Amino acid sequence: MGRLIALGGIHGQYTKLVNLLEKLEIAKEDEIVFLGNYVGIGPQTADVIETLKGIKRHERASFLMGPHDAAFLDYLRTGKAEKDWLLESGNAIFESYGGNIPERHEQFLSDLRDQIFVETSLGVRKYLFTNVSVEQPPPGVMNVFLGQEVVEPTFYNDNRLCMNTGAEKEGNPLTAVILPKSKWGQFEFIQERGDLTQDYVYDTRNYSDSRN
Repeated sequence: MGRLIALGGIHGQYTKLVNLLEKLEIAKEDEIVFLGNYVGIGPQTADVIETLKGIKRHERASFLMGPHDAAFLDYLRTGKAEKDWLLESGNAIFESYGGNIPERHEQFLSDLRDQIFVETSLGVRKYLFTNVSVEQPPPGVMNVFLGQEVVEPTFYNDNRLCMNTGAEKEGNPLTAVILPKSKWGQFEFIQERGDLTQDYVYDTRNYSDSRN
């Protein structure tokens, strides 16, 4: 049985993305959800998008739109951008393209989704993937989201999981989570820190929510 994997914001950090993907060793039966913010402060947005386009051919890969992706797409469509976004992310994004942004990258951004719902076999587990927190997910549904930066993956009220570990910063890791498909499974967090990696495992039996 394939794994269900969610991967946090990449922010133009191509090297972190490649290293984490190598560690995950994604197989054709795996299902992977990218939570958004592929573009950003990192120096290699163009390489990140090109890599994700290749992964998109994997029939079980899904992609959310993050706020940085939306801002970049809006610029491509209108030629306008907010000054704060330009200073924070836009200039790094443009430099990564060298002045030539392929139409296929704009199409990739246009195809991104606002939310993704996944239900495992027999409805044992239900996940709602978003780029912002859903304060009150439907009963029995765990919300996996980007949200505001946290030090490490963080559970809120046992039915929300924040996956934004600030990978845009050089000292912070890009994080993925292998989500349980069964009632008594584990949340396994895989982080990439260059040569240093940290894995976290959370046993769902430690939480008292109504995931039945």
